[in-house]
Amino acid sequence: MRENRSPHILSTSANLLGLCFIVLTSIKVSKMQDVTLIDETTALAIILFMTSCILSFLATSSFYQA
Repeated sequence: MRENRSPHILSTSANLLGLCFIVLTSIKVSKMQDVTLIDETTALAIILFMTSCILSFLATSSFYQA
């Protein structure tokens, strides 16, 4: 039997995406982006989690249509 993990990946990646936005916003507000590499790392994580959200959403929507 095939397990459907797409809804779990979608909810988890959406939560982690929100957390990354909070971290990035707090770094920008505290004006620490010049001294750390955290903002670049967080921006990369945002791109990866956004991709994961989109792909898992597409997998979930195509799974239910079939």
